[in-house]
Amino acid sequence: MSTKSTLVVLTVSTLAFTTAMAQDTVNDVDSSQQNWAHVRATLNADLKGVTEEVTATSAAIGNSFSAELGGHTELNNTQILGQDQNGNWVREELVNASVTLNATDQVGAITATAAAIGNSASVTVDDPEGGDSEVSTIKNLQRDFSKGSRASIDASVAGVDEKVELTAAAINNSFSADVTGNANISNRQDSWGDAIATTNLSASDTLGSISGTTAAIGNSASINFDNVDGGMTNLNSVQTPHGGNFRAELNVDGHNLDAPDGIENAIETTAAAMANSLSVEGTGNLNATNLQTFRRDVRATSNLDLENISGSVSATTAAIGNSASFTIEGADTVTIGNVQSSTYDPTAITNADLGNIEGDVTLTSAAMANTLSVTTLPSTAVLDVNSVQTNGALTEAQMNVSMGNLIGNASFTAAAIGNSVNISNLPQ
Repeated sequence: MSTKSTLVVLTVSTLAFTTAMAQDTVNDVDSSQQNWAHVRATLNADLKGVTEEVTATSAAIGNSFSAELGGHTELNNTQILGQDQNGNWVREELVNASVTLNATDQVGAITATAAAIGNSASVTVDDPEGGDSEVSTIKNLQRDFSKGSRASIDASVAGVDEKVELTAAAINNSFSADVTGNANISNRQDSWGDAIATTNLSASDTLGSISGTTAAIGNSASINFDNVDGGMTNLNSVQTPHGGNFRAELNVDGHNLDAPDGIENAIETTAAAMANSLSVEGTGNLNATNLQTFRRDVRATSNLDLENISGSVSATTAAIGNSASFTIEGADTVTIGNVQSSTYDPTAITNADLGNIEGDVTLTSAAMANTLSVTTLPSTAVLDVNSVQTNGALTEAQMNVSMGNLIGNASFTAAAIGNSVNISNLPQ
């Protein structure tokens, strides 16, 4: 079984470098950020009779770094949250983002986002054709010593005729790199605090579809690479939550909801909590090591009270300790060393009270301690994977459903997996 979660990550740049892409371009960037003060974003909106699209965004980020570079690059990024200039820890909830939204008689789509991120870094390196193709070096170090990040959405919608999209995301450390050309990439992420995301939605008498995503993540890294012919990308990633809890909770009270024509789902929700997440996609040869250690609680909860729904209902609740995925194309050789350790309890709980549903119902609760996925397209001549996964704690998935008067198919899944490895190296 595989569980896919799509998470929207908001990046706000306070430091950007743009370099002309000349053949002899060399970038040497060193950035150090240290923040021990509160960062809060609060948005309150009361809407009535609005006839156009509404976008409401509340974003709080402790440290933000963004670089877009062309040519050979030497980059060193260090971000520290919750430690002052004397080395003292500031054990407070430093990063908070919230949205309170009331909408009635709305004729237009509504998009609301609450994003709280402790440390955020985004790096793009483009080695143009004919440019300097020496090996670039990207180093990322993120440490969150605070009590963590909080993101919340409280929404009440009635009489809305278009799609409603709600996203609450709390992430302690977030890093993304998109690198063209050969590169050595080093990623180290440490967190000591919580990541807690909450969505509370009350919806009634609506015609548009409703989607809600609630995500709580300790450490998140996304790597995309594209080598020169015959080149190599070297990646070393270490993610460690030393303390804190990662909790995503989504509560929906929905009545008299109708999916518009051409839209299958009247309501679609995801609650996802994850301690460590590494995603690698690329073209060319790869030599990678991944070390993930999970030592605290991960809990995702979905509470659904739905009645008189015209359209399908889909809800996913996922709690994952350590997750690593590799999708590689056009490589001659791929080497991956993976070590994942879990000693606390991933728990996914879905509570659903459903009545008078005209459509299919699909509910999933999935809990995983350690998961690794490796896919190569087409098959790689040399694939060397060395994976060690250890799990020493309860992994639990719960599904509690009460349902009556369903016109459609019903699918309920509760899956708990301690260790999971999926490797595919087949011709395209």
